[in-house]
Amino acid sequence: MIYYHLGEYAAALNYYEQALTIFREIGDRAEEGTTLNNIGLIYASLGEYVVALDYFQQALTLRREIGDRAGG
Repeated sequence: MIYYHLGEYAAALNYYEQALTIFREIGDRAEEGTTLNNIGLIYASLGEYVVALDYFQQALTLRREIGDRAGG
């Protein structure tokens, strides 16, 4: 999140993509959902709204599947 808040979107995206791979490998679906949402935020900040929407939809679908109503 630090790179995101600093506006260093490429670095933030790189770390989030690495985290996403790890969370998928270990089966941590809650963190996977959070990471998908955070990637969506980066793309929205870059003005790539279609890509952002795809990540937000993936996060929403996953969170519904695991019963995460708070959006952890």
